[in-house]
Amino acid sequence: MFNIKISQSIGLVLIFTTLLITGGIFMNALKKEINQDDEMFTETGSRNFSVWLKGINIPKSLEHIAYVSQDRIDQWLVDITNASKQYPTFCNTGDDKLDKYEFAAFLTIIGSETEFTYGFPCTHEQGCPDCTHCSYNTNGLQCLTDDKLQYFGRGPVQLSWNYNYADFSQSYFKDDRLVKNPTLLDSNTELCWASAVWFWMERHDYGGWCMPQAGWDQHDTCDAKCPNGPSGCQLSQCSDAHWLPRKQGSCHDAMHSSGSIGQVINIINGGYDCCPTTTYFAGFGHTLRRTEWWATIVVNWGLGLPWTQVDPVPINECPRAVGHINCTPLKDNPENCWTCCTEKN
Repeated sequence: MFNIKISQSIGLVLIFTTLLITGGIFMNALKKEINQDDEMFTETGSRNFSVWLKGINIPKSLEHIAYVSQDRIDQWLVDITNASKQYPTFCNTGDDKLDKYEFAAFLTIIGSETEFTYGFPCTHEQGCPDCTHCSYNTNGLQCLTDDKLQYFGRGPVQLSWNYNYADFSQSYFKDDRLVKNPTLLDSNTELCWASAVWFWMERHDYGGWCMPQAGWDQHDTCDAKCPNGPSGCQLSQCSDAHWLPRKQGSCHDAMHSSGSIGQVINIINGGYDCCPTTTYFAGFGHTLRRTEWWATIVVNWGLGLPWTQVDPVPINECPRAVGHINCTPLKDNPENCWTCCTEKN
């Protein structure tokens, strides 16, 4: 009887010890998983892009736009992580796939705007500064008395015009320091990225007469004489062929709705890229290539094609693109297809 009790005690000790060891292993694994999850986000709840995108070959996915080194990408992700702390829902809705679709669209757009060159990400508009051409100031040529006061395109999405500098400054600094000194965007990489994230998250008015005056010399006439669009307009040149419905939206919201990449293109550069009669449709960095680049990035990240139909691809909210893009070769060879989307007549 005594031996039986000892055996039972030893058995209970062994069982208890096994449970402790197993439980310890489980808790350590759980703790490690929780720590990894914690590392995915910053103290404000925004994305830690360096951790989130670890293991994804971003340089490979951007080859269609331009060569970018891994070292530079690593620094981008650090700066974007810091820049987006004030905008915690940027690529951070809880839907991992859609969030990656969004970041792929973000990279597509900034690649189209800058080609990642000219000192990127703090690049500025080519040909500027030139006060008389590059002031972009609704208050007139203030740059004649202060050469800093030019609000030409700066940063990854080329923040332009004094009112956009003012709105971003209020959002980021809670004051107007960027209106007084827009050159702050010439060298501060975190601030440059923040300007891009802010513009991406902000709701903007878009649409109206198109293309802009530089591409269609009747734009200003139609805008002045027929401000509400072609309906009821007596000028023959001011027709539906040069009109985009006026709307408001953000690139962030577009990527989490049916608008997707088409609406993003419209918000960013619709006057040139989505106008029914645009002559820029197939040009480098415009509608056709923006659409293809986005899909290529998504595929290279292992997410598959974003559409089940490729001829034509189902683009929404960008009239010139609707029904006019054929990406069949992208379906056949998605990872190594260059200029594989074509205009569909």
